[in-house]
Amino acid sequence: MLKLGDGKGGDTVHENTHHYIAVKLRRRVPRAVEIAAKELAKGIKPIKRATARKDRRPAGRRPRTLAVCGPYDLHLGQLVWRGETGKDDDIKLAGDRFRLAVDAIAERISKERPDRIICPLGNDFIHFENQRAETASGKHAVDYDGRYAKVILEAHGLLEHLAEKFVAIGCGVEFVYVKDNHAPLASLHLCHWLAARYARERRVSVDTGFDKYKFRSFGRTLLGFCHGHEVASKRLYEIMAEKAEGAWDGKVCREWHVGHLHTRRASPTDVPQHDARGGVVVRTHPALSVTSRYAHDLGFPSADPSICAWLYGEDGYRGELYERMSA
Repeated sequence: MLKLGDGKGGDTVHENTHHYIAVKLRRRVPRAVEIAAKELAKGIKPIKRATARKDRRPAGRRPRTLAVCGPYDLHLGQLVWRGETGKDDDIKLAGDRFRLAVDAIAERISKERPDRIICPLGNDFIHFENQRAETASGKHAVDYDGRYAKVILEAHGLLEHLAEKFVAIGCGVEFVYVKDNHAPLASLHLCHWLAARYARERRVSVDTGFDKYKFRSFGRTLLGFCHGHEVASKRLYEIMAEKAEGAWDGKVCREWHVGHLHTRRASPTDVPQHDARGGVVVRTHPALSVTSRYAHDLGFPSADPSICAWLYGEDGYRGELYERMSA
């Protein structure tokens, strides 16, 4: 406190209060993410392909064919130890397994000379959603291998390998984003990256819509795509009838493609046989991952990593190509 004269014989009291302000700065974006973002930007430039690759399919009239094939439930980034589950898994093992599976199934698809390939993407391609190794709900932290940025960088290389193999077949390829329960946002970002990467490839299209349910028509075949979580198989009949109402009429084959259960099967939905609209078949794709510790501890049956391609003609289902991989 300081006293000063006021010029009139009195004192004027001035009170000077000092404030101390502490500022703690913290990076909003971790350095690892910032570095990874720069690396990702290098690979987002479109592939320089001036013209589409030559159609390698023989000319002539033949039945049109559609192939549905995608890397379901790869769970890239999970960490599994054989001491707990009987099998190992990490980023390198999953990547090697993915490339072998894609190479094998693409070769078999090419022999079918398809007019079009639909490749569902998402479907738990990535094992966790963020740097805390949590799934989308934030309720579960999973066993994971490596940092989040490392997993995403590996995912870019795998998706480019997949796209190149399918483009080389010589038909149109459509990648369809399918929202999943482990890492839906990470998978969405990967699909946007793929769209940018193949912006100059006329044979490739990428559906990045965030709708949980997607539908495609091929002649008199109607196909639905979803991951299969949070919805019972018997409800899928009703969902297709309601949400794909405009494409429903006139179809003789109506089928869903789902994942999530890590098993390969085809089952009709619970529809009365006398229903005039016909039944709907749900085809469950096998997983490309090995059994996690979580699934193993809960007693779920283990299965060999596998990939499927399902074939359709304009009048319906034609057959299945199946490749089982050693873990």
